[in-house]
Amino acid sequence: MPALDVVHQYFGAWNSRDGAAVAAMFGASGTYEDPATGRPLESPGIAAYASGLFAAFPDLRFEVVSAMASGQSSVAAEWVMHGTNSGPLAGNPPSGRTIALPGVDIVHVADEYLASVRGYFDQRAFLEQLGLQVMALPPNRGPLSFGWASRVQPGRPARPGAISLTWMDARSASEDQEVLDRAQTVVTELAARPGFLAFLGASIGHRHHTITAWERPEHATQVHQSAAHQVAAQRFLAGELGAATYSSVWVPAAPAGLRVRCEDCGAMADYARGDGHCACGRALPAPPLYWWRGQ
Repeated sequence: MPALDVVHQYFGAWNSRDGAAVAAMFGASGTYEDPATGRPLESPGIAAYASGLFAAFPDLRFEVVSAMASGQSSVAAEWVMHGTNSGPLAGNPPSGRTIALPGVDIVHVADEYLASVRGYFDQRAFLEQLGLQVMALPPNRGPLSFGWASRVQPGRPARPGAISLTWMDARSASEDQEVLDRAQTVVTELAARPGFLAFLGASIGHRHHTITAWERPEHATQVHQSAAHQVAAQRFLAGELGAATYSSVWVPAAPAGLRVRCEDCGAMADYARGDGHCACGRALPAPPLYWWRGQ
């Protein structure tokens, strides 16, 4: 069978949305790789990878734009992947977004089976079509290390009377994900409790930080009442999660005033000291929330 026909059958297997059918197109030592696999996959890894995509995109289909043979065994196929993200993908909930992602496969055929498939596509375009943020940062620059952050801000304007700080070191990428998942569950529980003002989570490498603002120090102890926090703590103490952790509660020692710029004279005015007015007499803009704006 000509290599072009094998390649068209291969895309037909993808469009049948059957991971086993996709894997069956490969020879005994056949491999598949693309920017998302991290390494060449063999069967049954190919079947599992395809099945994961079908779970994330139940209506997935490939539109073959062109396919050109080079010699008897090599084919370059240009395609567009279509689908709606209605299932979880890489730990993210379904976005509900529809994608149209162009790409190219370089395929080698041997004895009417696939010897190798190398897929190329713009991984950033894929993530952006799903509505995900993509930022290109170096891991380190001079004394700085870079990672990512998340926040929860219910919109309560009270001034923080206590800050709880924690961090946990994970031992692997899978533990990284578990720590993040458990932190999300914990903060979702805490956000509904009295005295909760704001949460900031930051991850750099395998270290995961949480910074939580409370109205009063006694409010910070509510974290121990969280069922999700209790489960996470038990897993840590049993040696099933994390390499090290630290937690503490800090009370402001020398809090400064909340200063807002006057829209009339341009001066920075202490909102509380002037009872909401600048020295020039102009009413100040509504004060922002402590730490960050809510939008």
